[in-house]
Amino acid sequence: MKKTRLCIDYRKLNAICKTDAEPLPRIDTLLDKFTNANIFSTLDPSTGYWHIPLHENDKEKLDFVTSEGLYEFQVLPFGFRNAPAIFNRTIRRILNKHKCSTFACHYFDDIVIFSNSLEEHYADLEQIFKICEEENIKLKFSKCVFAKDKINFLGYEIKEGCSTPDHHNIESIKKLQPSKNVKQLQGFLGSVNVYNKFIDSYAKIREPLNQLLKKDKQWHWTAECQEAFELLKNKLVTKPVLQLYDPKLPLHVFCDASQVANWGNFETA
Repeated sequence: MKKTRLCIDYRKLNAICKTDAEPLPRIDTLLDKFTNANIFSTLDPSTGYWHIPLHENDKEKLDFVTSEGLYEFQVLPFGFRNAPAIFNRTIRRILNKHKCSTFACHYFDDIVIFSNSLEEHYADLEQIFKICEEENIKLKFSKCVFAKDKINFLGYEIKEGCSTPDHHNIESIKKLQPSKNVKQLQGFLGSVNVYNKFIDSYAKIREPLNQLLKKDKQWHWTAECQEAFELLKNKLVTKPVLQLYDPKLPLHVFCDASQVANWGNFETA
């Protein structure tokens, strides 16, 4: 049975609040942490925002009215524009405080524990559980996954030092039909651009489609556009695999350029 999530309409409050500029970690930087990892667990804090108490002076600003009266949140509510940034910073500071960067990372409420061996992983999990207890972080057991040799994280499947596009995302791209207008084309290119590093000569292949995005260009889906569309899809459907960067290995840089695109590739020995 699906649970209901309480979300208050804070649009007026959000409009006058200064945006919290908490930076997000680069996804590639997070993935590189898994280079030598073989065992993974993913943890999910239960009702994450509610772990963060509100300052007494801020509670009245987040009041909400129902037919049964006026209510006041005691914890950070869902719907406030800066809630994601506040929560992300809280988890980051907790992990940094306990010096977990060698075996744990996070992206908002997705926390990953990664280890080289099963024995090491159990020790890392024990340490994380102690931290959760100390910091009063409650985990939602039904959404936690423990001691797996493969994980899905931020749109990627990670296993044995390699990454590949998430299967479900690729299946969605596979079902996309040729674009009939600029909006559909932008949606398609947005979907494949997430995985552009998996597509050799990506910029060159998509050039015919780029022409259709120009404001002074009349819409005309040519055979060249169809070929580019199919090629981009096929290169992802074949489930390409990339090795995660290992700074201990020699790195070779290959590059090229043409009238329509620049190209670069990093390869390890």
